[in-house]
Amino acid sequence: MQEVKDIRNIAILGHSSSGKSTLVEAILYKNGAISRLGRVEDGSTSSDFAPDEIKKRISINTSVFNIIQDSKLINILDAPGYADFAGDTLAALRAADSVILTVGSHSGVEVGTERSFKYARKANKPAIIFVNKCDKEDTDLDALINEIKEKFGSICIPFNLPNAMGDGLTGIHSVFNSADAPESIKSKLDEIYKGIVDFAAESDDALLERYLEGVELTEEEVSQGLKKAVRAGTLIPVFFGSALKDQIGVEALTKAVVNLLPSPDELGVLIGNKPESDDEVEREPDLKEPFSAFVFKTIYDAYVGQLTVFRIFSGKLDSDSSFFNSSNGSKEKITKILKIQGKDQSAVTSAFCGEIVAVAKLKNTNTGDTVCDEKEKVVFDSIDYPASPMCSSVKPKSREDEEKIMEALHRLSFEDPTFKVSREEQTKELCDAFFEAFSIPNREVLDHELLLHQPK
Repeated sequence: MQEVKDIRNIAILGHSSSGKSTLVEAILYKNGAISRLGRVEDGSTSSDFAPDEIKKRISINTSVFNIIQDSKLINILDAPGYADFAGDTLAALRAADSVILTVGSHSGVEVGTERSFKYARKANKPAIIFVNKCDKEDTDLDALINEIKEKFGSICIPFNLPNAMGDGLTGIHSVFNSADAPESIKSKLDEIYKGIVDFAAESDDALLERYLEGVELTEEEVSQGLKKAVRAGTLIPVFFGSALKDQIGVEALTKAVVNLLPSPDELGVLIGNKPESDDEVEREPDLKEPFSAFVFKTIYDAYVGQLTVFRIFSGKLDSDSSFFNSSNGSKEKITKILKIQGKDQSAVTSAFCGEIVAVAKLKNTNTGDTVCDEKEKVVFDSIDYPASPMCSSVKPKSREDEEKIMEALHRLSFEDPTFKVSREEQTKELCDAFFEAFSIPNREVLDHELLLHQPK
């Protein structure tokens, strides 16, 4: 069992093709979770395992992983970058406590980067920026840093710098230890460090008073001050590297997740409501509290059927037990509790506060539902998805096809709540609605999903 203070839950967000899945692959490889590196170009990454993801070389669904770094459990949610699948991004943010925002060094801050940043700030999630693909040619380090600051504010501060951009990239150098850095970046690292100490001091009144009196802050005081600033959202550390070229900078990033980003118990009380009431209910992120969890994803697995994935906010859950769905008033029995590692699952006997797990074959529980102890009921706010701006009609060839397609459409709507299914009252046509206007390639994704979800 991992203590709550030793857990980190992160969502990896960014523009499509900024290197999110490649970064996850590098993190898994560096931590020994996988024995070989997959590549997006080959359709062999751990994140993108669905047929459409392999075919189109893009992420369509949020994938879930976990690693151990410095004795800490890090749960990783790799969310899609395309706007078409933004529902998964919003859902991942409900399960995560903090965010890694990827920026491609060659493309800089893009529309999807800004959208992801906006989502993260609205959800009050602490963030780290990882500038990926620093081995790409024709990249200007200073221009890139200035662009990030211009788009996201002066609170974005580099915590390390690459020795060079492009083919000359061989390593990164920390602002906290510039002794071994090349002369070309050494003075820049020292200058950045002075600014970082200012951020650390300003995070705490007592530290600031000592700092202004000319007292040099200790390494521990600087570290604690930085973590406090990151957690408050007044500081966004920026890290550099290349997930593809020797995984440069990846270990520094995962150590930063452990040292700078908050554990569930550092985020304070979670507020919910009593079912069918406006009365507030508080839940501490503690094992001693009654069990409560939030369902942020539903998956249809070819082997185990429907998988309901949830983040546990308080208490613990045992296998071969039951819980109460406070969103619809139903009771659910469970057998196995599953830990998810990409497309694979493994059974565990219990799951605890702060963890992300799944159970199979629930009858009445869907994405956005709260599940909890029946004796200590609570309902958390559901996910606020934007309204679908467009819809299209589906015309089956026969009555028999209509029934099959209707079932497949409803299964899709369980997996993706931004996808709505209805019947037009006047024409009696089936209609499907989307969060974003689908491009032709993404409409093809839907057509293929319909085939996959049709009953056998």
